[in-house]
Amino acid sequence: MSPCRAASGLLQSVLMDRSWINTRLFSKAHLDGVSEFMKFVFERFDENAEILCPCRKCLNQVCLDKGHVEDHLYIHGMASTYTRWINHGEPLEGIITENRSHSDEQLGFNDDVGLNQDVEDA
Repeated sequence: MSPCRAASGLLQSVLMDRSWINTRLFSKAHLDGVSEFMKFVFERFDENAEILCPCRKCLNQVCLDKGHVEDHLYIHGMASTYTRWINHGEPLEGIITENRSHSDEQLGFNDDVGLNQDVEDA
């Protein structure tokens, strides 16, 4: 995937309205939200690909074809805690790059001096 397409996908996923996730089933907002989510998914996966189902029943634990996932979302609704769509093509770049150097330092991954000293002492 090109950097431009990845950036476009990140922007699109950030701009998507997710308020529908907590709306009443079969309301206009819910129906429109499922439709938009499925458009997002269809743009990112092959036509015949099975994907994890994020409905309230399956909770991203069951792989189904996209048609069944769409049916489940209409009938059961989206799991209310699934707001970062990482299993459905939403990139993680923003999360990983923001915290990576800080996390590495906290865990001691950047302490090359200590490692080299331990090897020399052995």
